[in-house]
Amino acid sequence: MEETTKVEDRFALTSGFWSTLTEISAQEPDKKEAALAFVGMLQSDRFMRIMDNIAAIASLHEEICSTLDEIQGRQSFILRIATLEQLTVSIKYFVIAWSTMLDLLAQYINTIFDLGLEGRDASLWIVLRNKHVVQSSVGATIAEYTKSSSFIRMKRQRNAIVHSGKILDQEVEDLQAKMNRLLGNQYSILSERKLPQEEFDKEYNEL
Repeated sequence: MEETTKVEDRFALTSGFWSTLTEISAQEPDKKEAALAFVGMLQSDRFMRIMDNIAAIASLHEEICSTLDEIQGRQSFILRIATLEQLTVSIKYFVIAWSTMLDLLAQYINTIFDLGLEGRDASLWIVLRNKHVVQSSVGATIAEYTKSSSFIRMKRQRNAIVHSGKILDQEVEDLQAKMNRLLGNQYSILSERKLPQEEFDKEYNEL
């Protein structure tokens, strides 16, 4: 069941794109002209770039969902399946992947609107300032999202991880502090409170 859901998610964007193209073609009064234009588009470099953009977004979306499953597994009260190190790596990857998704979204919009931007010029903030994007529902939807509290929190997390390697989460910080104390007490030459190895291993594995 879970694998079926992943397959469905993987092709959701592609199927949605095809459905939109089909609806647009059906609304054209000259069906023959619409069909020729449709075939021409399928053979264009721009269409292949659009498909590449969609595939990249769908693939990253699947990776993000898998990462969230790992994080939720760690936070489960019934079973904790990830170590603190794995949890930290998963959270950092999730935040960086979120940032990457914004870049992929910018590339997708750049291709759809045929803006002709290259490299760093195709950042989300530059794309959103384009007059054609501003006047579209796409631009309005993304602009609204960038003002949301969830976006602002994620941006702060991204900056903290990239520039200082820190995760802005009190639970993770508390666990990391506990881990540091445990390791410090066990391996510091100044420590007089070393635990028996079996007890140390038990506490370490619980983190």
